[in-house]
Amino acid sequence: MARVHEIVQHVPIENAARTVALARAQEADAVITIGGGSSIGLAKIVARDAGLPIDAVPTTFAGSEATSVWGITEAGRKTTGVDDKVLPKVVVYDASLMASLPGQLAVSSGLNAVAHAVDGFWAPGGTRSTRRWARRGCEPSSPVCVPCTRPSSWPERSLSSPAPTPARSARQGRTTRPSCPPSSPRGRPTKSPHGPRTPLTRTSPWST
Repeated sequence: MARVHEIVQHVPIENAARTVALARAQEADAVITIGGGSSIGLAKIVARDAGLPIDAVPTTFAGSEATSVWGITEAGRKTTGVDDKVLPKVVVYDASLMASLPGQLAVSSGLNAVAHAVDGFWAPGGTRSTRRWARRGCEPSSPVCVPCTRPSSWPERSLSSPAPTPARSARQGRTTRPSCPPSSPRGRPTKSPHGPRTPLTRTSPWST
């Protein structure tokens, strides 16, 4: 067994190559990834190149565990594609893991989940089911949107006070389970689209 702690956003090709080589050297049987979209993204490249199954334990609301989309970055350009091999075989959701998210990260990750829901309205290959889940994810009653409406039991806050976040809500006994990404209901990974894309590999520039 080997552990990889060097998790970098957008999966730089150098990190991916080292991790794939490590998995092959260890003759690994599977990849267990615990973390957000960057961690799961790295695991997907290992699954794609080394042919290993993924067991994913998400700790953010990224939703990467529910799609067959992979991404890798080389020389400042990110390439994405679709491959059934990178779709996790097992996904374990534990809301308590998300309760420890720093407030700022919890908010940005929650907004990312809402963005996925919005994408679901026009994603290529979308179905009536994905649009229904997208609509549900955008409703004020969605778990991700709950912190946007302050229950009467919460104290008044000044403009300078931090707003409630999904992490704080969890500590108050409320769920942190995010809304369903447009690809599928949470906990039921499918091969459906994950935001606007084509089934072909594509490259796009991005800036840090």
